[in-house]
Amino acid sequence: MEKAMEKAKCSGEESVKVFIRVRPPDSYEDPSLLDVGSDTSGGGVGNNNWCLQVATPTTVVVHSKPEPKTFTFDHVAGPEVKQEDVFSAVGRPIIDGCMNGYN
Repeated sequence: MEKAMEKAKCSGEESVKVFIRVRPPDSYEDPSLLDVGSDTSGGGVGNNNWCLQVATPTTVVVHSKPEPKTFTFDHVAGPEVKQEDVFSAVGRPIIDGCMNGYN
């Protein structure tokens, strides 16, 4: 996961990147969801109770009717990714750029 997070860091390019994070469920939510993670190995295995599944480090599957829909982003962080890792990949490069005079 760290390699994918490292790759997702801003590289100084001028294009907009879309980085999403699937948050872990809170304790007040349905308990059957609490043991669900993501499968970033590409297999797409997950708990069928979730309506959204991290299939790869760049895709999510929304389990909708009549059929699931797949969406692709620059990077997808699953519920097992720590907030510090998300900040290192997304926030830190923005702050560093601002401190270096880029806005």
